[in-house]
Amino acid sequence: MLIPLVLLGFATIKTLGGWVLLAAERGQPAKFGAPELATYAREAVASALMYSLAPFGRQEADFRPRPVTNPPILLVPGYTRNRSSMWFLKTFLEQRGFTNVHAMNHISADGSLAAHAEKLSQQVETLLKITGAEKVDIVAHSLGGLVVGWYLKHREESHRVRRFIAMGVPWKGTRTAVFARGATGQSMLYGTPMLDGLTPPPVPTVAIWSPDDPLVVPSLSASPPGLESVCIEGAGHVEMLTSARVFRAVQAALSTGDL
Repeated sequence: MLIPLVLLGFATIKTLGGWVLLAAERGQPAKFGAPELATYAREAVASALMYSLAPFGRQEADFRPRPVTNPPILLVPGYTRNRSSMWFLKTFLEQRGFTNVHAMNHISADGSLAAHAEKLSQQVETLLKITGAEKVDIVAHSLGGLVVGWYLKHREESHRVRRFIAMGVPWKGTRTAVFARGATGQSMLYGTPMLDGLTPPPVPTVAIWSPDDPLVVPSLSASPPGLESVCIEGAGHVEMLTSARVFRAVQAALSTGDL
């Protein structure tokens, strides 16, 4: 019981710190009523759960060919996370008829966006080769979305992507990145020049975001102009990886018809 309690305690401190920073950014006092506490609790539990699952997702998953009834989907995790963080979304989509759903592994704290985009490019090419498809759909969370954005803007093979769904992606950066480690974490700093020009991406893109996300500060960094936007009230940042409301929004974005 000790380890889960330690993880939950760490996640709770991190969550509350994020919400205090979010309130300060808005010039408002941090609210701790019943709705806010429920949101904080869900975010803390989701964070602790992701920490617990991380050891089980370190090994690369094998890409296995399946019948192509719809474009293959590549799930890209966020900062320092691995494919285990995408298991809930992967299961949700597979149960709803998406037959080729694969999760990329993983986004480390080291390396530039360009370096991570190189790995993403390799994953895209592998997935298309084993499925025989011409294009792939990508769903990314948090920093993973910045890697995808870099890939779409700066890689010649970006035409291999049909559409992109961004979950809680800090397109303009986030002030909470001052606490992040490594070159990758620093690339998320709010206003950093390397993020200039990533939006709008050259493919149809849907930004799923929440005004209550404690890790994307300011909140509108996750919903920049020029992108189709889906706002999920009362959703935390890590909670998006476990939220049925977010998953339904992803499903809807993936089901809008051929492009």
